[in-house]
Amino acid sequence: MKNSLSRVVKWVIISLIFLMIVGLKLSFGQFSLGAAYYQRNEKPQNGFSFRMENDVKLTPKLFRLGIQAHFDYYSDKSKLGSRGISMGKVNNYTVGLVALAKIKLLIIEPYVGLGIGFDKVNQSISGNVYDLPGSGGSDTSNKQKTIYQGVVGSEATLLSFLHPFVEYRTHAPSLGEVLKKPSKANTSGVWAFGVLLKF
Repeated sequence: MKNSLSRVVKWVIISLIFLMIVGLKLSFGQFSLGAAYYQRNEKPQNGFSFRMENDVKLTPKLFRLGIQAHFDYYSDKSKLGSRGISMGKVNNYTVGLVALAKIKLLIIEPYVGLGIGFDKVNQSISGNVYDLPGSGGSDTSNKQKTIYQGVVGSEATLLSFLHPFVEYRTHAPSLGEVLKKPSKANTSGVWAFGVLLKF
């Protein structure tokens, strides 16, 4: 019961921050909406992301600080078995917040960031393998965990409102793991390719 309440509180906080970012659009910084294609080694390997950002210029104006809220989705289906059929499906959702620091270099804007998120994996297996009595039926499992994120990327200015970007994003169960080199830490990496629309 306590764990369920804690999860609800976390999701409510994330939702409120999403709304705050939208509300800040009219009064603070520059608001952006974006989407990205994700590629990673772990399965599911391919995914998509929707993100909102809001940032403010500092003095000198080539520096920016911002906050990003993102929703990521991965999905994978597979068929198993030789003479029978077994279907498996994995859905992976991530919701997170990342604090960003950017520097403007002509039309290129490199950035780094640190954040926190909540990762949920839903896995379902249904089968009807004729060789194995009693193997039919289905099974579903859900796993949710808190993750910490590190981001390194760069965006370009094609038009005043159109900003394509590429970034590398890592996530790990602790902030200390995110800050270590990938070869020495329990991290998972994701490449992102996308575009931001700035208003």
